Amino acid sequence: MFPPEAAPDNSLLTFFHTRWLMATDLDRTCWRAIQIDHPADWELSVASGFAQPGRCVWSDRAYQRLDVQWKQLTYTPNLSLLLDKFRQKQDSRQTLTTLEPAPADWQGLIQWLAKGCIVHAGTFFKDHGLLVEAMIVWPARRDSDLEQTILESVRPIDLTGPHRPWKAMGMWLDMPSEYDMKSSSSTLGKVSWDFTANSPTVQNISVERIALPGSWLDKPLRDWLTEQIPKNSQIARQDMISFNNHRCERIISRPRKGPFTWLGTSKSARLDVAWLCEKQSRVYRVTMNHRWTGEEPLLPPNVRIHCCWQSPAVVG
Repeated sequence: MFPPEAAPDNSLLTFFHTRWLMATDLDRTCWRAIQIDHPADWELSVASGFAQPGRCVWSDRAYQRLDVQWKQLTYTPNLSLLLDKFRQKQDSRQTLTTLEPAPADWQGLIQWLAKGCIVHAGTFFKDHGLLVEAMIVWPARRDSDLEQTILESVRPIDLTGPHRPWKAMGMWLDMPSEYDMKSSSSTLGKVSWDFTANSPTVQNISVERIALPGSWLDKPLRDWLTEQIPKNSQIARQDMISFNNHRCERIISRPRKGPFTWLGTSKSARLDVAWLCEKQSRVYRVTMNHRWTGEEPLLPPNVRIHCCWQSPAVVG
């Protein structure tokens, strides 16, 4: 069978390959400085943490499929020289060929294996000073069309706008640009992201997404949220509000005052907001620690959690 790139344009093989590619569901990951589209069944297995070098790795059930790394540079790198250095480090018995076809502004090599191949590619986004290196593993037949779609989708995220998108692990947020993710965790059925910013009032914001509420939410959401409040706190207000296009349970709490309470802790407040997204069958909880100013703590207006959405296929 001809590989897709070698088949005549009017062949049945090209037709069915094109239909297969169009039917492939793609998902988009937005993480720190970049966004990238990839097959929806490639799951994020590595995501760089706070103050770490930028890196994301996606895997399917059998193999690591995509590894993307990025870093800021103050100069324009010579991609050809970088590829030459990479070639010199490889075993001379391995077959390396120039990446063709290659998306505009990308350069790379194909490392041919006994079965399949590994594509090594890189590009530099001059306006953002961002060097991006990608490795795509094809354990069987190379799909150059899908490969180009993935590489062409890589884009730097604008960090100077009013908000920054974060999308991964089944969660999708828009956060104010001054916030950066301090930590993240993903366990069975639960994803938690913690954000921090240099703000005189807001200390941090945490967002949780919890799956399968039908198996654990055996009480009203109001009662469940009450149980999440720290034991050393007292509830100052509990009501329902409208947030994120949902009717949400809200609790405002403050540390209990006692003989051994530090003076500084009495100047803080905590806001908890939770809702059940019935369309997704997920419970979301947003928590914000706020320096008490005499006014009720409010979430920044440009915090948005995309929950009632069905991820469409991303084409191009």
